Amino acid sequence: MREQFFANVAIDLKFYRRNKLLLAIAILFLFISLLFVGGSLLFGSASGRFELLRTLFWQLDSFALIFTAGLGLFLVSSQVRAKNVKLVFTKPCSPEVWLGAGYASALMVSFILYAAVYLLTLALSFAWGVTPQPGFAFIAIHHFLMAATVLSYLMLLTVATHPVIAVLITILLNEEMFTMIRTGLLAAIRNTGGSFLLPVLEKITFAIYLVLPMYSPYPDSIERVASSMRVDGGEWWTLLSTLGYVSAILAMSYLLSLMLLRRKNYM
Repeated sequence: MREQFFANVAIDLKFYRRNKLLLAIAILFLFISLLFVGGSLLFGSASGRFELLRTLFWQLDSFALIFTAGLGLFLVSSQVRAKNVKLVFTKPCSPEVWLGAGYASALMVSFILYAAVYLLTLALSFAWGVTPQPGFAFIAIHHFLMAATVLSYLMLLTVATHPVIAVLITILLNEEMFTMIRTGLLAAIRNTGGSFLLPVLEKITFAIYLVLPMYSPYPDSIERVASSMRVDGGEWWTLLSTLGYVSAILAMSYLLSLMLLRRKNYM
């Protein structure tokens, strides 16, 4: 089983490397990043370069998040939608191994991306005479965990439904959206005295909110670090708690995706 797992990881990595759409996205991200770096010539002061560095860091982190989500989307859609996994499962290779390798390969590439973003930020800090801030490492780790959550959620949805629908659900039907909807319903209940329908909708909305994964479980801590780029000891513990939450999300997503794969009867 171990040999099959690593063989599947190697095949997935080769798939990412040969996927033309992923390559095009990576080239576009690199081009935009070079434009940001080129803009450093316009900033003579250390404060100006720090702001540019922070902007570049956030931009690259956002690109890494999109790229990570694309890894899971393209891998599952190309294999499951085209029913190519039927050939894999009859080798024989169990769905557990194939799916686990898919998660592992995507997370491996994502980790490399975020590590590269941080190392580039660190290198530019030294090159531009800007004091490195621990907030960059903190945000990079947090965004990697956030990307892992989005990846697992999107892979689950892609196994369950069409990739376009999976993307729309990931973008539109998230916990932040249902928080806003529930807040509006609560305000309507208070202002109008309520009705039979509004409390029912509020409870349905709250139930959906509880089920959906949170991309950022502790947004207040992230905002504090993002504003100052400084980190205290308590915020590192918050990051550790986030790791525990994301690990649970990954496990749940893996098990649900595995159940759906087995129900499709590819074996």
